[in-house]
Amino acid sequence: MSRLVPDFSITQKLLENPLVRVEEVLTGWQKLKSDWVIAPRILPEYLLYYISGGNAEGLVAGQKVQLEAGSIIWLAPGVQHEFAVDKIRLNPPVLYHFRFGLILPESPAPRERGFLLRHGLLDSRMLAAMYYDERKQNRPDVNNRVRHILALLLSDSRQKRPEPETGVRQFDLAARQRLFEYVRAHIRRRPSPADLASALELSPDYFSRVFRASFGVSPRSWLVMERIKAAAEELQSSTANISEIAERYGYKDIFRFSKQFRRVMKCSPTQWRLNNIGR
Repeated sequence: MSRLVPDFSITQKLLENPLVRVEEVLTGWQKLKSDWVIAPRILPEYLLYYISGGNAEGLVAGQKVQLEAGSIIWLAPGVQHEFAVDKIRLNPPVLYHFRFGLILPESPAPRERGFLLRHGLLDSRMLAAMYYDERKQNRPDVNNRVRHILALLLSDSRQKRPEPETGVRQFDLAARQRLFEYVRAHIRRRPSPADLASALELSPDYFSRVFRASFGVSPRSWLVMERIKAAAEELQSSTANISEIAERYGYKDIFRFSKQFRRVMKCSPTQWRLNNIGR
């Protein structure tokens, strides 16, 4: 499911430091062709790929890697790597790609080593798209926002999930995509785990076991995370007050909303809006 070499705790601390500047080198989104190849190279800055569709393979620091929809890979500066379309599946990837440096004023930033690879993060696509959109808009206060989004992406990537139960199958990619599409379409109606099970035509008990084996969390916890991320998007794009947005997502109690928001997004709704809405 994942490769943690190392755990990128140095990078996490840098991204959480308000003095650190994110220096953009390249930001892009591409539907790649079947002949896509990245020849062996070493970059002096960070490289981040988020795969939103298709398949790729590569060699990173001498280790073979496979990338699929929902895969995210972080490469620290100085890591040799190469990538190409998966030769067996022949399904060219669709990816967000970001190259950036982390600059700490008046002193050299600590260096990370190695790379981090995580699969099954289909719900992190929102964060990758937010980073891409912020970079393209190039607002005056963009550094704080992109630094915070990168910190959330890295936090998602570093989260360790329990090993799946022996003998319990996992959802395939098509089932996962159906789940994400259903939740995004009905998120304001507060869908329940039973609603998700019904969408996949499974019994609630069996659905719950397979869901936990596939995602490492309970369906109820995942629904909370998806509601909060959707509310975070609206906090960025809407001028409605926080309590009104909370109510749109089924929260009558603003204190409960704020508590769950802080747990998922690592900051309060007010701080999120200050960091992310255009000034």
